[in-house]
Amino acid sequence: MQRAFTPLRHGILRLVVVAALAATGAGAAGAAPLDDAFAAYGRKDYAAAMALARPLADSGDGWAAYLVGRMTDLGEGVIYDDVAAMQWYLKAAAKGVPEAQLAAARLYEMGESILQDFPAAWAWAAVAADQGLDEAAKYRDHIKQFLIGQDANAARANYENWSAFRTTERR
Repeated sequence: MQRAFTPLRHGILRLVVVAALAATGAGAAGAAPLDDAFAAYGRKDYAAAMALARPLADSGDGWAAYLVGRMTDLGEGVIYDDVAAMQWYLKAAAKGVPEAQLAAARLYEMGESILQDFPAAWAWAAVAADQGLDEAAKYRDHIKQFLIGQDANAARANYENWSAFRTTERR
C-alpha cells in the first residue's frame, strides 16, 4: 500500500536530510561510506544510497538505519513499508539519532500499519527535543493534546525509560 504523502510532510522530511547533508559536507571526494550514502540520497540516486547505507545499518550504524528507514517510509528506491520503516527508525532512535526519534513519533501518531500510540509518540518526540531538534519540541507539544489520564502517565514512563537514548552526535 503506497501512502499518500502531503507536500508538507514530504517537504519536512526532505529538509531533515538536506540539513544532515549540509552539516556533514556529505559528497566530498573520499568521504566515508555513510557520507557517500547521504550524498547519493541527496542526488536522488536511491539505489546507490540504499546499497551503501543498508550494510552499515545492518552492522548497527544509527544514521545509516535512519536513512534506510526514511527511504522505506517514503518508498524511495524500495517498496513503501511503514512497518519496516518503523523497525529501522527504532534501531536508529536507540542509537540516539534525534531525526529517527521524531520519525518514530510521527509513525506512532499516525497509526496506519503501526498501532497508534500517543504516549510513545510524545516520549520519542520529547527525547528528540531534548537533543535540540526544534521541530521535535513543536511536535511534542502538539502530541500532548492527545494524552489523557493514564496515557499521560505512560508517556512520562516511556520518556524516562528512553531518555538514555540521547547523543550529542549530530549530522
